[in-house]
Amino acid sequence: MEIRPIDFPVVDKVLRQKLETLIPPFFHTFLDNQDPYGIRSNLLGVALFIDDHPVGVGLASLYSKLHNAHIHVLEITPLKAQPSLYKTLLQAITQKLMENGIRIATYNYFKEAPATPTWENIFVEEKWEGPQSLMIECLFHRDQFDPDWWYKKMHFEKGFEEILLKDLSTAEKNDLLRRWEQGSIPDYIYPLDRENAQIEYGNSLALRHQGKIVGWMVTHRLSHDLIRYSSLYLEDEFSSTGYWLKLLIDALYIHRDHILDANQGLLEINLNQISKSWLNFIQRRLFPQASQIKHKQTFWKSFVLNP
Repeated sequence: MEIRPIDFPVVDKVLRQKLETLIPPFFHTFLDNQDPYGIRSNLLGVALFIDDHPVGVGLASLYSKLHNAHIHVLEITPLKAQPSLYKTLLQAITQKLMENGIRIATYNYFKEAPATPTWENIFVEEKWEGPQSLMIECLFHRDQFDPDWWYKKMHFEKGFEEILLKDLSTAEKNDLLRRWEQGSIPDYIYPLDRENAQIEYGNSLALRHQGKIVGWMVTHRLSHDLIRYSSLYLEDEFSSTGYWLKLLIDALYIHRDHILDANQGLLEINLNQISKSWLNFIQRRLFPQASQIKHKQTFWKSFVLNP
């Protein structure tokens, strides 16, 4: 058994093919030295070899200026799924992170994945913090999504106007940028700069109130067949209006009636940014309509570095 660093880009065709069998397709961009989310970062990879054949791989993005990193991939081939190999792989990528000056690392995973019980035990043994619930993903089929509340007609009061995100004025875009730079709009909800090339402008919506953008429902085209409902936001002072629900419903209407080539919708529910009432609504009204529900959880660890 041997741990080897992965040098990106991977130019050896044989090695590349072997690694591709271990790495989920979305993260194959690592092999071309490209962050899959288009974020500027340094990429790190380690592979676990047995008899000169890779049986495990770990991939991470390093944000060196912030001294933190996110582990995207930890995979062990099912044919070699002994707990000792899981531990070896985690220890190896942890060591590489520390060697690169990383002080905080995170790892997200789906609770429903077959290897989750083993990984959770290993992370706990290695003194990582967690697990903590992070997000719920609900997958819907466009032609089967037909709940009763879908047909409830909601109307905006005078002074509110719903527009397509692509129709924002230059002044409104500049105002959103200013608010983001000042910290009033967090990175994870900023509507104009997250995976910008993948934004599905066909049903991404914004809510205008007296000349100011106060809410939005931003969607992303993850593949030809799949639209993700990524960023649903409404300023706190309007939270009691229920307009967040209208933004979501209207985006779903457009998807169902006009974006016919995308048969699936993926709704992300970030548990750190929604109210209890919104979560209760999702559990009562949306979960029964979902064809698949997945729970994303996270582990994290702070490293003590030698001076």
